[in-house]
Amino acid sequence: MCTGTEGMALAGGMQMGGTLLSGLSQHQYNRTQADMARADAQTEREAAQRQAELIMRRTRQVQGAARAATAASGAAIDEWSMRGERDILAAGMADAEAAIISGKSRALSLETTARFQDAAAIGAIGTSLFQMGTMGRGWKGGQPRTNDLSGVNGSNALDVWARSGVGGD
Repeated sequence: MCTGTEGMALAGGMQMGGTLLSGLSQHQYNRTQADMARADAQTEREAAQRQAELIMRRTRQVQGAARAATAASGAAIDEWSMRGERDILAAGMADAEAAIISGKSRALSLETTARFQDAAAIGAIGTSLFQMGTMGRGWKGGQPRTNDLSGVNGSNALDVWARSGVGGD
């Protein structure tokens, strides 16, 4: 059987362990979220590239169909008749570039989320260590302050401030 002091020490140790475990758990969660955001960013980039390739393949098909229609109509294939094909190609290239830019934008957003999650992971460990360091002691490591202002000269603001710790913590 333990004494009151031993029991308090044991409870304090368990509380510190729980605080550390909580911080480690939050750290791991944030790291996992950051890793998932990075993986999603890579997936967005790859999907945008595939979409751009699909757009260009479809553009070439439409361009070929336009050339075939021009030839089937009996018109001469010259600079003037090729203008429509150039317009089709320009529109297809613009659409493909827009798909890539959109994918890069989504990927950048996800990478920013990952950086924030990394910072939160570091903050979780720091917070739990800080909490462990201040458990059982006041902020400054001395006796915890109280709001007992008995014996304080209420007319002297400096005396009230110095004894109550207001503004000093």
